[in-house]
Amino acid sequence: MASELRFFTEIPSWHTISGEFGDIENISKLSEKYNFYGSLIYFFNHSFDPWILTTKVLNSTDHLVLIVAVQPYYMPPVTTAKIVKAIATLYERKVCLNFVTGVYESEIKAMHESIDPKTKYARLREYINVVQTLLTSDEEVNFHGDYYKFSNLDARASVPAHLMPEIFIPGSSDESILLAHEVADTALLRPHPIELFKKLYLPKIEKKELNLAIRISIITRDSSEKAWEIANSKYIQDRHGKMITKIRGKSSSHNTKLMANLALSQEIYDDVYWMGAYLSGNKVDDPYIVGSYSDVSNYLCKYMDLGVRTFLIGNIDETNEEVEHISEIMKRLKTYHTLMDNNFFEIEKSE
Repeated sequence: MASELRFFTEIPSWHTISGEFGDIENISKLSEKYNFYGSLIYFFNHSFDPWILTTKVLNSTDHLVLIVAVQPYYMPPVTTAKIVKAIATLYERKVCLNFVTGVYESEIKAMHESIDPKTKYARLREYINVVQTLLTSDEEVNFHGDYYKFSNLDARASVPAHLMPEIFIPGSSDESILLAHEVADTALLRPHPIELFKKLYLPKIEKKELNLAIRISIITRDSSEKAWEIANSKYIQDRHGKMITKIRGKSSSHNTKLMANLALSQEIYDDVYWMGAYLSGNKVDDPYIVGSYSDVSNYLCKYMDLGVRTFLIGNIDETNEEVEHISEIMKRLKTYHTLMDNNFFEIEKSE
């Protein structure tokens, strides 16, 4: 398990409601200003091309490490490998690869792709194999699989070890966890509330060196009352939102179904884990952690105690409204992480 504590933002992948595109550059620069390790660039059929967006962010920043979503039906693995090599050579920057199979059935069906998990993950497994082979080979490559075939392919120079992409596998389904065990450096998911996370997810993780990353959003202030007032005013729940949540509860996506069922079962868990934003029907995918600086940081430390070292925070926008408060949480988690690394708790226990 990697000991480094990392925080990522998410880069918007399309224009804003006002039709502006400046959020992409603004959030990129804001991420660096507040010392985030990197940013996630995701994939949807209607979003900007993730690799073109990646070059935009690379040109706007100095050190952000980007996690780029890779969808097998969108781009051949040979093309993905070529782009990674080009970025490593031209920018001397590392990118991480987040291999996805698709969350929304409508998007998958629009491409006439299978929604069957076994089919999706079988192809994804082979896709990753091809990409890794091409990135590490200095010689001609031959590959003959069920989905991809090529002979005597000149892959040219491999990517230097320090620029080799970290592999993320998202999801909490049995298929995604199995694939994470096989190929991933980091398993990524939107987490259950802490006790359910401990009971339902962690027992499935057998690979001790597998990094754990969670996707959440945060609303925090100096008092719990202020944080909850902002949360409830920002996301108004109504009948329409609950109907959308019920529909999402029938999704073929394991994680979408999980989040929807959590929301329908209970709005608040552990006083800080909030599914109210999800219930609003505003296309919110994350659970929100809401409360005072102490409430939020203490709760997230519980995930750290279980091995989580990477946090993807979804609600950083182009203003400083939330990020300044979230940065306070980051400071507290970094302090806690330092104490963990220095075995402070073991020393205290022995005394």
